Amino acid sequence: MYWLSGVLGEGKPVWIADPRDAQYLNTADADLLRVAGDSGGLITLDGEYAAATPALLERAPQYQADLEAALNFTKPQFNESMRSGHANM
Repeated sequence: MYWLSGVLGEGKPVWIADPRDAQYLNTADADLLRVAGDSGGLITLDGEYAAATPALLERAPQYQADLEAALNFTKPQFNESMRSGHANM
């Protein structure tokens, strides 16, 4: 919800009961709706559509930090001192 509705969708509702998403997550679309209903006020649910709430968007700093950490994990890390020829060989 944060990324699709809150960030990319400008707060507009997104379909959360997509059978393809359920299959990918090895669950049923009804389970997706059930879990969404238990969001604790972080999303609003309207049928099979949900939207991010201001309470969810307030978590932006943590989500951005998590994204940055995940991206850094996938990038190769270089020993900067080796770039200038200071290799210990």
